[in-house]
Amino acid sequence: MKTVKTRAKTVKTRAKTANTRTKTVKIRTKTANTRTKTANTRTKTTNTRTKTANTRTKIVETKTISGKTIAFEAIHFASGGMKDVHYTTDKANVVAFFRDPVDRRGMERLKSIVGPYREGIFQNDGGEYWSELFRWPTDIVEHGGRVGVVVPAYEPHFYFKTGSIDNDTLNIKGKEKQGKWFSTCRNHNKLLHPEERGDWLSRIRSMIRVSRAVRRMHAAGLAHSDLSHKNVLIDPVSAKACVIDIDGLVVKGKHLPDVIGTHEFIAPEAVATSHLDRNDPKRVLPCPVTDQHALSVMIYMHMLLRHPLRGGKKHHDDPATDESLAMGKRALFIEHPRAHSNRVKPKQLRPEERKWGDPDKIPYTISGPYLTPLFKRAFVDGIADPRARPTPGEWELALMRTLDMIVPCAPGCDMGWHVHDGSNRPRCPSCGHGHSNQVPLLEVHSKRGSRHTPNGTRIAVWNKKSLFRWHADSEFVPNERLPVDMWGRVGYMQFHAGQWFIKNLGMEGMRNVSEDCEIPVGEHVFLKPGQILLLSPGERGHLVHVKMTNQ
Repeated sequence: MKTVKTRAKTVKTRAKTANTRTKTVKIRTKTANTRTKTANTRTKTTNTRTKTANTRTKIVETKTISGKTIAFEAIHFASGGMKDVHYTTDKANVVAFFRDPVDRRGMERLKSIVGPYREGIFQNDGGEYWSELFRWPTDIVEHGGRVGVVVPAYEPHFYFKTGSIDNDTLNIKGKEKQGKWFSTCRNHNKLLHPEERGDWLSRIRSMIRVSRAVRRMHAAGLAHSDLSHKNVLIDPVSAKACVIDIDGLVVKGKHLPDVIGTHEFIAPEAVATSHLDRNDPKRVLPCPVTDQHALSVMIYMHMLLRHPLRGGKKHHDDPATDESLAMGKRALFIEHPRAHSNRVKPKQLRPEERKWGDPDKIPYTISGPYLTPLFKRAFVDGIADPRARPTPGEWELALMRTLDMIVPCAPGCDMGWHVHDGSNRPRCPSCGHGHSNQVPLLEVHSKRGSRHTPNGTRIAVWNKKSLFRWHADSEFVPNERLPVDMWGRVGYMQFHAGQWFIKNLGMEGMRNVSEDCEIPVGEHVFLKPGQILLLSPGERGHLVHVKMTNQ
């Protein structure tokens, strides 16, 4: 009996096992079917990608209005507010097609931009210099009922290499370095990867380039209708800058603007009259004077990481109206020396904004003796009277002089450099770093008749700081007119064995006036308090008086 029962149980167990195997086979069959479907889906995806790739590589060949043959990819790789942008096959240029039709006046403007305006800048002495500072259209294309311009492609340093923090969470790696990423506390301090931020020295240098480019446009009688972060590429790492979207240039009385600008950069008088008809004589349209406001805002933001007019004052309950009043009719400098109603309210700042976003902690005066008065003219005097605004040339000169006044800070400082304030014990306004050694300060004197008198400039000395021809002689100016072979350094300063000295690399006729002896090329002279050195004996040669600070 027991054997029969045991056999019965065995049969039941085998039956269950068979059922389990059957279920397993069914599951495996379903899995196989699912894998087959997945494989089919992948095949379809691969085919789709192949078709897309084939479409992307489809090439269109046509002729420009100048008669040149140009080949570009059929599918655009980028789109802006007004244009679709295609790479040429050699990737050296792009073709940017306007989405809206271009009328007769618009075509005349484009022909002037690629023709006489371009020739006036690029085909004169020093013209090649401007190829780095502008992406200027070189030709015009008409294809498929649309008009486009041919523009040189951006250089590699104007694309993000690392992008944002945390393995590029914002997915900006490979994208254009628009100025917005480097000009606000949040973007700079919280979102941007440290490798992309640059330092104060490189920011000053990049702003020199922007000022120089705008100065050249204005000298040609042109204005940029939308000078803003989106139309100026900045690379704080290499200290490079480039003005783009040149196709909307404005010429008073001839070429009117297509746009009035980007809101936070539009001059207050233009914002305040934007409700008027374009033909109304009271309406203020983009012109060199409005460019001057935009340039001032850009420099302020890149150096101080905040907007000069966005403070704590509320003008209206409606956000759009409030913004319009703050940027226009009721514009008020957040650091106005007398009117304090628009001061920044620290409680309204995010944690990453609490230092640079608060002018009481880091005021605009940290920019030094050359930039401080220009900021005041731009945002105190220039708000009420646009004619008081600094010109691009004035910004360029002040930035160049500031470059000679900055000294390196301690490792880890978010500025990296700061302006020597001329005091006996200079300190970094950001991290509070002082200097353990003496810091020489050279007061520059220029020749006036038979005498040398102070010219208002100083050179702050730091280890291995270079001296250039323009430091020794005012005949040389560091701009587009200076020949390439004149840009090399002619001397440098160094700290060795507890002493500072200047090494003469190329200053012919350099003399130690205090000791009445020559300092030949290849030799050096130790710096002492009260010492007088003649850097160049020429008619425009400079003399420097040595002052020791941090004693």
